[in-house]
Amino acid sequence: GERHGLCTSWLAELPAGTQLTVSLQEGGIRLPDPDVPIVMVGPGTGIAPFRAFLQERCAQENVAENVLFVGTRSKAKDYLYGPEFEQLQAQGKLSLHTAFSRDQPHKVYVQTRISEQAKKIADLIVDGNATVYIAGNAKNMPEDVQEALRSALQAHQDMTEAEAKQYLSVMKRTQRLQLDTWA
Repeated sequence: GERHGLCTSWLAELPAGTQLTVSLQEGGIRLPDPDVPIVMVGPGTGIAPFRAFLQERCAQENVAENVLFVGTRSKAKDYLYGPEFEQLQAQGKLSLHTAFSRDQPHKVYVQTRISEQAKKIADLIVDGNATVYIAGNAKNMPEDVQEALRSALQAHQDMTEAEAKQYLSVMKRTQRLQLDTWA
């Protein structure tokens, strides 16, 4: 069936003239300098900040690599900015990796795609000094993605599990691993 946004659906049901109190919070994730590669992991609504990131980086010169992992349930129903991302990839401005969890018999998630690109991601993180962003539902995804990152570092940067965990911990403290997740 047709899907509707939670907030917009609620707003649409309010009587005309209803007064609301709203507030805005400044986001907590920030882009690095243009010469720093970025890896963005945005399943579901987590894609929103990364669309803006890509627009910003495409307006800059001498931009390092942009890697995006997008996850939705269905390409036909949920892949909201697909044509835009595919155009950026065709222009050489984006390395795009998609995971449509319900489009095949076995579920495929963004962490599956990260594992498939493990060497590239581990090399970007360590050798390229990339900043990694994870945005979306806070239930299981952030930990699952971080586990895929840990595994990539272990397999392709010759780290033990403890070293990979420590490396990611340092990345968080230095803002090279930034999470924007919600329940």
